[in-house]
This record gives sequence, C-alpha cells and structure tokens, in this order.
Amino acid sequence: MDGSGTMNSVNFWLDAMGVKREILEVRLVLLSLVCFIALCICLARLIAWSRKEQRSIALRAKRLMTDNEVEFMERLRIALPEFQVSPQVAMGALVEVTLPRSHPDFWAARREFAEKIVDYVVSSPGKFEVVAVVELDDKTHDSAKDAQRDKLLSSLGYRTIRFQSRAKPTPAEIRSRLLQVAA
Repeated sequence: MDGSGTMNSVNFWLDAMGVKREILEVRLVLLSLVCFIALCICLARLIAWSRKEQRSIALRAKRLMTDNEVEFMERLRIALPEFQVSPQVAMGALVEVTLPRSHPDFWAARREFAEKIVDYVVSSPGKFEVVAVVELDDKTHDSAKDAQRDKLLSSLGYRTIRFQSRAKPTPAEIRSRLLQVAA
C-alpha cells in the first residue's frame, strides 16, 4: 500500500468518526504545545535543583556565638540572675514598621534594621519586656554605625549598654550599669 492509500484510510476513519481533519490538526498542535510546556517546566526545575546543590556547597554551619561572646554571656547570667538574657537577637524581633506593606516607603523603612543583630537582650522573665540591649564592642564594631543603631533603638524606647571586649566588666559592674539604666 502506498502513502496515498494510508491517507485515504485515515480520512475514511476520520469521516466515519465525524472528526474533521482541521480539528485533529488543532488538537495535535495543542497537544504538542502542552508537551513542550511540560518539558520546559521539568527543565527549569532541574536547573533550579542544580543551582540549589551548588549553593549548598558554598554554605556551612556556624557557631551561634564566639568563645568571647559565650564567656560574656555567662558574666551577664551571673550578674543578672533575675533577668532573661537572649543572645544574637535579630532587630526584626525588636522593631517593626508601622506602615502597611503596600506603602511605597515600607521596604525602605525595613532596611533600616533588617539583617541587623544585637549581641544580647536583657528582658524581664516571663513577660520578655526588654530592659536593655547589651553590646559587646570588639574590632568588628563600627562606632559610626553603632551610634546610628543606638539612636534608632533609643528613639523606640530601648536603652543600649555598651561594654568593651578588651576590658570586660566584672559581674558586679555589669549589674550596677544595668540597674542604673533600668531605674
């Protein structure tokens, strides 16, 4: 049977089923388009998975605090047994933007404190009302940026106490400074 006989046979069956050739062609084009889209989605997911694998290679777990910060945390706990001391607190836990998210200035205001962390927060036990923010200043601190941060926190009613890492205070000195601020 030659090629024209096959086409006649196909046309015969299409006519018998009441399907027009044009409709069949449209359906085949649509089916091809759906298959192409599905293939693109699978390819995009494969690429995203591959990139995620590459990112995980560039990441590693890190300690929550340095030895220096752990040692100072213990001094804070000894000095302030009646308070809760929380280390490495995101400023987003202390500050919120009062504008609705849809407001054009929302994200600019959020950037003022986003991705910033305070060294320690001293709060009342149970209620977690902030008594003071404690910073342990070392070589990683920038005094100009610290002054801006202190000004922002102060404008919101938070008191910041700064101690130098090179000359850490005794638990008694820590207690005295905090009780002065808390009064």
